[in-house]
Amino acid sequence: MPFITKYLQGFIRFHLDHLIAGSKSESTQIDKLYSLKTVILKNKELAAELEKACKKNNGLLTFSEYLTIDQFGKNGYHAKNKYHGEQKKCKDWGQSLAKYCLDNKISNIIDFGPGNGDLGIYTLKYGKSLTWNGIEINKDLRTVIRNNFQKENLTSQLKFLTPTLEEMKIDQKSTIVFSFSLDNLAPEMLINTSKSLSFPTAIIGITVSKNILQEVILTDSQLQKKGLKLKNGLFTDNKKQIFDLTAWKLSHLQRACIPLPAATTLTSFAKKVKKDSLILIIDEFSPNPYYAHTEHLNLPKDLMAYYRYFDNLNYLYENSGNGLLYFPTYPNAYMKTLKSLGYAKIKVGFENEMANKLAKKEILKPVKSFCLAMTGIKKQPIKFPVVLGAYSPISSID
Repeated sequence: MPFITKYLQGFIRFHLDHLIAGSKSESTQIDKLYSLKTVILKNKELAAELEKACKKNNGLLTFSEYLTIDQFGKNGYHAKNKYHGEQKKCKDWGQSLAKYCLDNKISNIIDFGPGNGDLGIYTLKYGKSLTWNGIEINKDLRTVIRNNFQKENLTSQLKFLTPTLEEMKIDQKSTIVFSFSLDNLAPEMLINTSKSLSFPTAIIGITVSKNILQEVILTDSQLQKKGLKLKNGLFTDNKKQIFDLTAWKLSHLQRACIPLPAATTLTSFAKKVKKDSLILIIDEFSPNPYYAHTEHLNLPKDLMAYYRYFDNLNYLYENSGNGLLYFPTYPNAYMKTLKSLGYAKIKVGFENEMANKLAKKEILKPVKSFCLAMTGIKKQPIKFPVVLGAYSPISSID
């Protein structure tokens, strides 16, 4: 019932906004789009949690740190709601994965963000000789996974189930699966403060005090305290890994939510996986915009709302903790990243078509959608800086 109420409220708000949009002045619209926001948070418990996190982090959070608490904090969405989204094609993808692994003599599968473990269960049912590993940060879900594997008599094929990659040993050629999990890793919000079309020049941060959230542009000194750096379109993370963001061309004061935490995760995997391992990314991706798009790029989206796109960041912040957010990006971002990370034969296509190509047989009926799948084979060492593509047309990279 709460889902239906929220959907209807979103439907009404969307159409009212469009109805009165013509009466708003151009200066009001520009201010709404490009000004730094100051918002009173409705969720007071979450506001207190965010304020406490700020105090622990020199008074500031990055946008990704804010979003992570918004979703996974003690007072965030996941702690207060039972519906977390689901992947309904586990059975069919399990068959495709099992066939690929058996055909290519890969016996080990690593699933990042496996949820309740259904994809692993279906894969093992089609591949009795395979072993499965899960990386799941949610302690309760790890218990659910173990119970589900036990019910299916598959416990002997469950090799590792850990909260982090660092705790897992990868000692053989493997298949790495990201099934609707990378778009749960909160992006960083960057902005172009220069007067001309340019790559991002600064990073947006968040402060929270007495229920009031404020956006700020982080200074070099503030970034340094977090172990971060942004210079000439190159972003350095707290592990001293460098990411090239120069492909993200933004207009003056335009923002982009760039999947830097996801790229960092992919980099960590690339350092550990063995040669000839397969990577599979299944996700909902954003369609490519115009080269000099005037609106902000890749803002978070609400899975349960009628209108998922936040053109009004005030509304996003004000309702912190009240939406099941996800963060799709452009296919080219991950494709370029994988190429820098030493993957070859990178291919991307609609989810069903890619499942069939992986299995070399038609298991799913081909359907066009926003859900794509991407594959690559680990062949070479990592090349820094790792390039994050932006919004080039979809293609395969040989």
